[in-house]
Amino acid sequence: TGAQERRVGDTVPFSQNEFESLYHTFVIPAGEAPRSVWLRVVTTSTTLVNVQVFPFRDMQHEEFESQMAVFLVLALMSLFLLHVLISWTIHRDPLEGFFVLRQLFFLGFTATLFGLHRYLLHEYVSPAHLDALFSWLVICATLVTFLFERNLLSEYKPNALGRWITLAVPLMAVVALALLALGFTHEALTLNLSTNFIGLLAITLTSVLFTQSGKTLREENPNLLDKRWLIGYYAVIASTMLLSSMPSLLGLMEGNTYTTNALVYYALISGGLMTVLMQLRTKK
Repeated sequence: TGAQERRVGDTVPFSQNEFESLYHTFVIPAGEAPRSVWLRVVTTSTTLVNVQVFPFRDMQHEEFESQMAVFLVLALMSLFLLHVLISWTIHRDPLEGFFVLRQLFFLGFTATLFGLHRYLLHEYVSPAHLDALFSWLVICATLVTFLFERNLLSEYKPNALGRWITLAVPLMAVVALALLALGFTHEALTLNLSTNFIGLLAITLTSVLFTQSGKTLREENPNLLDKRWLIGYYAVIASTMLLSSMPSLLGLMEGNTYTTNALVYYALISGGLMTVLMQLRTKK
C-alpha cells in the first residue's frame, strides 16, 4: 500500500514502541494475502545493524531468550567484579582496585547497550538524555579500559615505544570525549569504535614485543605473573574480537547478533580471564 516510515531507536521514547522489547522493533501489519515487503533501513548509529523479521510468536520466543542472555551476562560480570572486590579488600592490590573500577564501567556500558536504561529510566529521563548517557558511558568505558591495560603493562617495564603506545591509545579515547563534548557525536563514537580495535591490537603487540620478562622484575614485584600469562590473555582477547567482528566490518560477511555485540563479549571474556589472573597474582 505504498511506502511507510517507522522510527525506532535510542532517540525515540520507549513508550512509543509498537512491541515492547529491549531491541529496536516495529510491527509490519499483516495483509489479507501473501505479499513482498521491502525494508530500507537508515541509521545514524556506529554499531553494525542486524535486521531480522519474525512472526509474532517467534519474536516472543526471541525476546525471552534475549532477556535470559542479558541477565546471564550481567550476572557473570557482577560475579567477576565481586570476586576481585573481595580480594582487593584483603590484599589492597592497586591493580585489583583498578580492575573493579573497570568492571563497574563495563557493567554500565553493557546494561545500556542492551537497552536496560531505556526500560528503567524512560519515565524519568528524556530519550535525548538517555542517548547522551550511553555515548558518554561507552567512551568512558573505553578510556578506563585502556588506562587499566596501561597500568597492567607498566608492571612489565615496556620500552620507550611501548610506553608511547600505551599512552597514545587512551589519548584517542580522550579525543573522542572532546568530540562528544563539542557535539560531534557520530564522529566521537566512530573514533571510539576504532580505538577499541586499533588499541587492542596495539596493546597486544606491545605485550609481545616491547615488554620485559625475567627474574629481576619478579624480585621488584613478587605478585608479577610470568609474561606468558600476559601474552596469552591478550592473544585470546584479540583473536576473539578479530574473528567476531572484522569480517563484518570489512564487508566480507553479513552482520549478526554476535558481531554487533562484540564489545560485550570482549568485556565478558576479558573480565573472566582477568579475574583468573588476579587470583593467580594473590596466590604468588
